[in-house]
Amino acid sequence: MLDVITIGSATLDIFVKSDQFKDGRIGEGKVEAQELVMVSGGGATNNAISFARKGLQTAPIIEMGCDSAAEAILSELKKEGINVQLAIQEENETTAVSIILLSGGGQSSILTFRGASRMLTASDIPFDKLGFLLKPSGWIHLTSVGGDMELVEKIISWAKEKRRKVFWNPGVAEIGQVQS
Repeated sequence: MLDVITIGSATLDIFVKSDQFKDGRIGEGKVEAQELVMVSGGGATNNAISFARKGLQTAPIIEMGCDSAAEAILSELKKEGINVQLAIQEENETTAVSIILLSGGGQSSILTFRGASRMLTASDIPFDKLGFLLKPSGWIHLTSVGGDMELVEKIISWAKEKRRKVFWNPGVAEIGQVQS
């Protein structure tokens, strides 16, 4: 059984470092990069990795495409010992990708394609199975879900009904709706 289920986004983060990036600008022509790193990112995957590294049995509920970015994310999660049975892959969707341009001086610019990470809905959550997968003492860690407050409410209601605990790290889209 699982100690923690994380719910939210999965992104392939591509970090590119170059001394030629200056003041948030890329420069002209081809730019030589000194470093390139590709790792999973996104609230649900980042937190799943953190929990797994602390010895907790963890699974993320994330939505991705059926593409090389999703393969890279799933491969990293499996290497970390994370259960990926709740990961959703949709044939006609594209996995979220962020490209982080890092200057030699530490400044960064981020290009983000949200893709399938914004498509997770309440109908994607296997509520009928969660009670069997998550320990009675288990937690749901809810990260940003692109402002889908219906999804947030359904997760919290399910947890209350099943006496499971939820901790929520809302994103800007959720905070904006709670404040209005």
